[in-house]
Amino acid sequence: MKNNPITITIILITIIISYSCQNNKKEKKISEFPVKINLKGSKPSYNNKSGIYLSKMKILDSIIIASNTDANTGDDYIYFFNKSTYEPILSTGKIGKGPKELTNPIRIIINKKKNCMWVFDLGKRKIWEYDIDSVMKRPAYKPHKYMELGSEMGMVYELTNWGDTIVMGDGKGNSLVKFAYNKGKTIKELGTEHVEKGNKSERAYSKTLRKKMCVNDKHNRLILGYRYYNRLSVLNNNGEVLWSIKGKDKFTPRFKGLSPTDSKVAYFSTVSFDNYILGLYSGKKLGEFERGKFKLKFNYAEYIHVFNLDGEVLGKFELDREIYTMALDKENKKIIGFEPDKDNAFVIYDIPIAKLKN
Repeated sequence: MKNNPITITIILITIIISYSCQNNKKEKKISEFPVKINLKGSKPSYNNKSGIYLSKMKILDSIIIASNTDANTGDDYIYFFNKSTYEPILSTGKIGKGPKELTNPIRIIINKKKNCMWVFDLGKRKIWEYDIDSVMKRPAYKPHKYMELGSEMGMVYELTNWGDTIVMGDGKGNSLVKFAYNKGKTIKELGTEHVEKGNKSERAYSKTLRKKMCVNDKHNRLILGYRYYNRLSVLNNNGEVLWSIKGKDKFTPRFKGLSPTDSKVAYFSTVSFDNYILGLYSGKKLGEFERGKFKLKFNYAEYIHVFNLDGEVLGKFELDREIYTMALDKENKKIIGFEPDKDNAFVIYDIPIAKLKN
């Protein structure tokens, strides 16, 4: 039987329409927030006697683990606090040029199952493994295990862990993310990066692709919140992009050299629990240079976008102040953030889930 041209045309049109519908389900856009909720933060009793600059933050059971990015204050990079009282417990992770010291640490990730923390040292291109029990017994403890990042990884700026696997932004911009195992070998590449390199250098390009990543353990999902693109994506454990959502305002990085001073910032950090995703969002320029000074005055974030794992927009929390990072206290359903307050950076927000769109 000969193929009927009309029949073939109809089949092709059906396939195209079907593919388009599937693609539309994956590509979403924030048109409006159905609910906008004002949140007022509370301040715990904490006195920054050592004058450290608290930057990144993770929570492990009853401990808040924070990093200090001010090289002029303190000899250590990592600080432990009691989650209930906010009292300092100890500090560890000596900064220096020694064989087991941290040269330029930029990220902390927690593996609760192994009761360890991984510290990414960009200077040495190593991910050091700190045993939590050993640190608690002896803060001067130095790690024995590490994963070295090979040149094939490119310039890595963001990473997290998915179980026992390290997930990192692809420094070369070929894929959405790379999975690296504990021997420093790439075991999987996920998706194709939607952002084109253009004439940017590899290092500058990798900075534009910075993603604030987190994992929803309950549903085994990886969340990618872009820092310099108004986009958030969710992947399943097979590496498939389930959906990606873009904001109403389209913006891309504008670099002067390697510093995106004229760029707007989207997501500062992301957290996820139960069926919810929270993205700390700015939408403002990275900062402004102070008049007469070659010093950048930073802008931070004062909104939290809330989605469910199916990509539905549930609402927006409007914060009473700017914060630059957040961590999730799952036990108490609270957000713990850092604001630019040198004396007491901690600020706490209750998460009013019941007020969101169901």
